[in-house]
Amino acid sequence: MAFEENLILVKKMLKAFEKHDLDKFAEFFDENALDYVPSRKEPLIGRNAIRKDNEEFISLLPDIRFEITNAFGQKNWLCIEGTVSGTYKGSRDHVIRVPTCMILKIQENKVKELHEYFDQTSFQF
Repeated sequence: MAFEENLILVKKMLKAFEKHDLDKFAEFFDENALDYVPSRKEPLIGRNAIRKDNEEFISLLPDIRFEITNAFGQKNWLCIEGTVSGTYKGSRDHVIRVPTCMILKIQENKVKELHEYFDQTSFQF
């Protein structure tokens, strides 16, 4: 798949995430997709695990947005840099802005691997 096609696919995936449509969001992942985050010892395995992991996160940010600032790719890999923002609904409401980078391996119109890197200090609720 070409870079432009991969970017369109990921933008659609992020729109589903912003709309809190986790069923649609999960459909963009391969059944056995891997989701790596440096704070986890092991990756999440499978679209259902990825969907479940995001349930609580988006419930805390009802107006979540992902703004892409840079994107590039090579073959079936895509790198997206941007900012996740939203109003945190917790003990006190406040806006967060988290610099984020995602590296995705895409094959056959599905995300096979997702590597997520974000500024954890921005998540101080």
